[in-house]
Amino acid sequence: MSEQSFLPGVTFREWQLDQDSDPTFADFYFVRLVPSVKWDYFTRRLRPLADDYATAVHNALFTGVVRPFHYHNAGGWMGKIFRTVLSSPEWCDRGLTAEQAMEEAFEGVGTAPAFVVYPARAPAVYAAEWPVMLDCWRRGWLMASDTFALCAEGTKNVAMYWEGTGPYFAKRGDRNLTNRCGIQ
Repeated sequence: MSEQSFLPGVTFREWQLDQDSDPTFADFYFVRLVPSVKWDYFTRRLRPLADDYATAVHNALFTGVVRPFHYHNAGGWMGKIFRTVLSSPEWCDRGLTAEQAMEEAFEGVGTAPAFVVYPARAPAVYAAEWPVMLDCWRRGWLMASDTFALCAEGTKNVAMYWEGTGPYFAKRGDRNLTNRCGIQ
């Protein structure tokens, strides 16, 4: 396990690229998205959180959300998103590009920790500084699953992709995402 300066004290698990080694989420899906010449850069900048930290971030993000990632039964802010996924995202109606909408939603975040959360049997959470996360998103490297949530410390905005469509935006609760990790 190693530490990153943007999340001092938080441990990360090693990337598990063997299809049989990770029963919760297959890190190896990233291999098909990230060019081999960029793999070392990618894996040093976007890191999988160790299980206990992944659970803490997952719980903070989804507090008050019943059955996250369940299309029909999700509650809270995710339920609001699922009620809109059959129509175009509101940013389309305003004439914005997905990139403009993402930049607007996460404006002012700076270099705060950001997290991409995938649906899995156990929390599958990856962390990076917001500019790195945005760069990975722009390059299409976060599409290891066609469904995921993207959030950052310093904003209540959450971007969500559902079955490859999105991003759809909602506001999560006021909880600090890293506070439950023991970080002040």
